[in-house]
This record gives sequence, structure tokens and C-alpha cells, in this order.
Amino acid sequence: PVLIVLDDLDRCDAGTVTDLLEGIQTLFRGAPVVFLAVADRRWITTSFGKRFADFQDAGGDAARPVGDLFLDKMFQLSV
Repeated sequence: PVLIVLDDLDRCDAGTVTDLLEGIQTLFRGAPVVFLAVADRRWITTSFGKRFADFQDAGGDAARPVGDLFLDKMFQLSV
């Protein structure tokens, strides 16, 4: 297996963060690669929240921001 470390994601703008993470998820789905994203969780959830703000009221869990929902789907573990 290969480990790829993504560091300083919280220094990128919201569009770069979401584009990068969505691209990785699409390209490496099913590949024997592990990604370690080193960034502030709030920065990533806010980035997805800004990008997909139109979906905030589209259902799901009204108690959680849409950015949190994307983070839960994208990462297996968040510390």
C-alpha cells in the first residue's frame, strides 16, 4: 500500500480544497492508496459548506452543516 500525505490544506482557498479532495476521491476509488489529510477540520467543512451551500436546506440532518456531511462521506476517520 502507498501512503500519500496532504499537508497544509487549511492554507488553500475553499475551491482548491474541494476540487482536490473530490478529484482524489474520484481518481483513486478502489486503489490500494491511503491518504492522510493534515488540516483543520473546520476549514475543510467550511470549504465544502461554501461550495455546496445551495444544498444546505435539501434535507438530511438539519442539525449538522452540509460541510460536515461531506466530510463524513469522504473520510473514514477524523481526529
